Amino acid sequence: MAGTANLILNILFALFPLLFLLCSKDLLHSVRKLGLGVVCSLSIVLCMLNPFHIIPGYILDLRTIPLLIAILYGGYISGALASSTLYLFRFYLGGEGVWNVLIVYGAVIVLLFLLVPIYQEWNEGKKVISSTYIALMTSLLVVINTHFREGLPLDVLNTLTVYVVLHGFTAFIAIASMEAWRARDKEGRRVYV
Repeated sequence: MAGTANLILNILFALFPLLFLLCSKDLLHSVRKLGLGVVCSLSIVLCMLNPFHIIPGYILDLRTIPLLIAILYGGYISGALASSTLYLFRFYLGGEGVWNVLIVYGAVIVLLFLLVPIYQEWNEGKKVISSTYIALMTSLLVVINTHFREGLPLDVLNTLTVYVVLHGFTAFIAIASMEAWRARDKEGRRVYV
């Protein structure tokens, strides 16, 4: 039961930045972007503090979602803050998973920073699909890297499949919601991200 509770907590923590975006539409643009970086950093830490365990010694979380939101919607400063928090807190926690963060998240962070200038020009569908794909690939790379570095037993394959799909689904919900709010605000009110 604790694993399921932590899984639900991770989903809520990963989607927490959406609440900030809904409540911060009256803030100045630069303050809102910095605030998004702070909220996403907090969300990353909360996800990492409440991981779900697949087997003893192997923990997973959904920190990719707030990282993705911070970089693609908050820009370079917000993304740098969230990325730094991810690295610093992971090093603080220690363990073998540090290598996953260095290898997988290093590549993902570079990719996301390269996408920042063109991401806002994309239409809603392309944003949702690309963000979902990035989240899916990140979680898949974490699983593959962990398997090759440490050798995951095959009996956790179903759990790992759920983890990968959950990453994609949570990213889809987050980005689709944000884009729907932005489209609604463009029609009647100002845009807040």
